[in-house]
Amino acid sequence: MRDMVALVLVGIVLLSGCTAMTGKTAGQTIDDAQITAAVKTKLAQEKLGTVTRIDVDTTLGTVYLTGVIESAPFKAHATALARQVAGVRDVVNNLKVQAPSAGASVGPGRAAGQVVDDASITAAVKTKLAGEKLSTVTKIDVDTRNGIVTLTGNVDSEAMRQRVLEIARQVQGVQDVVSNLRVGS
Repeated sequence: MRDMVALVLVGIVLLSGCTAMTGKTAGQTIDDAQITAAVKTKLAQEKLGTVTRIDVDTTLGTVYLTGVIESAPFKAHATALARQVAGVRDVVNNLKVQAPSAGASVGPGRAAGQVVDDASITAAVKTKLAGEKLSTVTKIDVDTRNGIVTLTGNVDSEAMRQRVLEIARQVQGVQDVVSNLRVGS
């Protein structure tokens, strides 16, 4: 009996640790991951080359679409596809329409050097956020595509949101910052 009580207490502590680190319960984290996977699957089923340039993040049922696509009609279609997924509460479409680039690329429209630059920018933003010792940095997802940094997650206050945006903008190579940051949980 005592072992059972100890096991239950350990489980509660572990689940509450998940909430403390991400601002979401374990169930919300799983639901968001399932929604993200389902949206990515729907986009992939379209068999369009541009879907590999779309980043999908989900926070508390809100799907964030970020990246570069080649046409305005597909931008609207991507939103419609995401809305079809069970559990989606809202879709924030931050996709930018851009004609395909010429020359060698790694994936649609991406030069080999850009892939390395984007990874470096993401790492630099994460490092600077960690250096600030902000309590919520573990709640922020950082993605970079063609020099555009997308920040997704929750922060404690508007002042903290502004500070996170300022930090990201100061990183060398950042062309723009897209904020999907929510104040509060």
